[in-house]
Amino acid sequence: MVNNAGYGLSGALEDLDIDEIKSQYETNVFGLIRTTQSVLPIMRKQMSGTIVNIRSGLGRFGIDTCSAYTSTKFAIEGLSESMSYELEPFGIRTIIIEPGVIKTNFIKLSVLAK
Repeated sequence: MVNNAGYGLSGALEDLDIDEIKSQYETNVFGLIRTTQSVLPIMRKQMSGTIVNIRSGLGRFGIDTCSAYTSTKFAIEGLSESMSYELEPFGIRTIIIEPGVIKTNFIKLSVLAK
């Protein structure tokens, strides 16, 4: 399974509305958790599987105006690492991919603080 859903939210933390931040977490973190939880029973039953979580370099370091987005990527890092220990006994691998800059519409589709 590949978890690749997400979007960017830009703006200084003090300019971000709490609902914007909640929406960012709902998609980037809780969406990943829900998707993973839905396939885990199948993977555990078959004693195999691979979960690939697409992250960002911004899960390793922060930059200005990206505090909400970056914190979701840090969350995915910790979640993925912890899951790997939980799932290894069931033959399930957890992989994190941190792509570099890739030409996509990500920046155009990013949300700016209101």
